[in-house]
Amino acid sequence: MTDLFTFTSTSARNVGTRANSSYVWGINRGGETTGFAANGLPNVLFDRDIELVPVGISRIAGGELAAIDLPTNFMTFNGATITAIVPASLLPSNGFTSRNYTVNVIADFAPSTNNVAVTVIPAPGVLGMIGGIAVFGLRRRR
Repeated sequence: MTDLFTFTSTSARNVGTRANSSYVWGINRGGETTGFAANGLPNVLFDRDIELVPVGISRIAGGELAAIDLPTNFMTFNGATITAIVPASLLPSNGFTSRNYTVNVIADFAPSTNNVAVTVIPAPGVLGMIGGIAVFGLRRRR
């Protein structure tokens, strides 16, 4: 099973309704590039970014790696919510394990003042296996 990152954000208004709009997540994979330090934001750290474009080409870029165009089926734009599901293989480590990555939503290229940790959620197959074991355990007790 491939590990996946899910990026989701809900805006104040519907996404993708303005021409040339894009939605960006900065990903710190361990490189801790301080691209916004000159703007007074030294805690905004990222070394790769995901740019989602409702009408156009969405891509992963930065971090001294080649840019990767994302297939349209990796993302959804639904009202005010945007979601992207990205295979972890497209965001290789730059020193951190994937559980230690941090992210920053960069709205109108004005990032939040600090990165936030990623939340690791077990894959559905793992949850099903755990649930199956729990059900088996209940049946065995009876």
